[in-house]
Amino acid sequence: MGVIGLRGETSRTSTTCIPGSSSSAAAADNESAIVPALSLYESIWRCAVEMYILRANCPDTTTTTTSTSSTQQEPAEQQQYTAILLRTTAHLRSLFEQLDLSAAGAHTIVLPAFVGAAEARSEHDCDLFVAVLNSIAEEMGYGNVVQGVAALPRLWERRAGGKRWTAVLPSLGILIM
Repeated sequence: MGVIGLRGETSRTSTTCIPGSSSSAAAADNESAIVPALSLYESIWRCAVEMYILRANCPDTTTTTTSTSSTQQEPAEQQQYTAILLRTTAHLRSLFEQLDLSAAGAHTIVLPAFVGAAEARSEHDCDLFVAVLNSIAEEMGYGNVVQGVAALPRLWERRAGGKRWTAVLPSLGILIM
């Protein structure tokens, strides 16, 4: 049985990077149960990192002033980023829907859940990611997660005003991990 590597390739070695693992049948059974969960966590993290990087590189919405009004216009470049991010958010949501939050290690996806919540545009997506964050905060007692959930409305408000949430996050003085 192979072990899925960091890039999804399969290694046929008899050792794994999991401490205490051996090539016995019991270890192989345990490995077959662990590897799919690790693959899901890896996919969740990869998707969230891609979302963060895309949003961090997306231009802010510009405010243009004409003689009669001030309006926000979304530049074509930002429209492209937004379209990609909407699809990526939907993909991240589908990954989270596969996740068992009661499983060991589920608390490791706090930052991806926060990224999903910050990027979410629909009420359904917001509710899902916030529910994940609240579940982890309740289970683990992480105060930083509670602070992150409390900061989301401020991020959404500033996003509506044309600011990237990735640019606003440092000013909030919270660490989401």
